[in-house]
Amino acid sequence: MARVKAVEYKYCPLCGGKLVGEKEERRKRKVCGKCGFRYYPRAATAVGGVIVKGDRVLLARRGKEPGRGKWMFPAGFMEFGESPEETLARELKEETGLGVKKAVLWYVTTSYDDPRERALVNMFFKVETSGKESNNDGGENLEIGFKKIGVKMKMASDPHKWAWKKLAEEGEA
Repeated sequence: MARVKAVEYKYCPLCGGKLVGEKEERRKRKVCGKCGFRYYPRAATAVGGVIVKGDRVLLARRGKEPGRGKWMFPAGFMEFGESPEETLARELKEETGLGVKKAVLWYVTTSYDDPRERALVNMFFKVETSGKESNNDGGENLEIGFKKIGVKMKMASDPHKWAWKKLAEEGEA
């Protein structure tokens, strides 16, 4: 198990009552003494698209931190109420202008290197797309482009490094 500490809230996000420690499922949980709310620390979710054409894959070079100037697969955080597939479609449209024709879950990992979230579940989909790619999100991405699989790239975060390595290893098989 990763040695990452969850945020330690002191007050209930629903009613403002004080959260107190209580044992549940062999773990210490924070519970509101006023309304009964239970705080279950959990990871955020990010979804990325792996768009392969021949021996190349579409990457985006980040225009802001974290990872400014480094490469990543087009990706983003899953928003409340979205499915992973809806997140994938939204992020691809926002960042690349592409639509999703078909998406297959390819790789899932957990990471702890993103300063915006203490823990992230990262889901990568291999994607068949429609439309023509364009850098639709100039504020977030400096550029997008197809890069040769297996070449050394400065990737923006651990999950993208791992997925890049996995993609190269599959190409060698």
